[in-house]
Amino acid sequence: MSLRIAMETRQDVLVIRLQGELDHHTAEELRSKVDELLRTPNIRHIVLSLADLAFMDSSGIGVILG
Repeated sequence: MSLRIAMETRQDVLVIRLQGELDHHTAEELRSKVDELLRTPNIRHIVLSLADLAFMDSSGIGVILG
């Protein structure tokens, strides 16, 4: 299973929805996409939805914690 990442911005909020598996194979993909969007100066808050995440290992936790 892979990771699906859906992102949208609403005013100053970045909403990230994850679906699938966040593991050592997919963690860098998430980090790259989030880092790119965080360069946008108007992002002040992040909402992270893990409701559809089937699996997460320590690499995924590391990405979330920064």
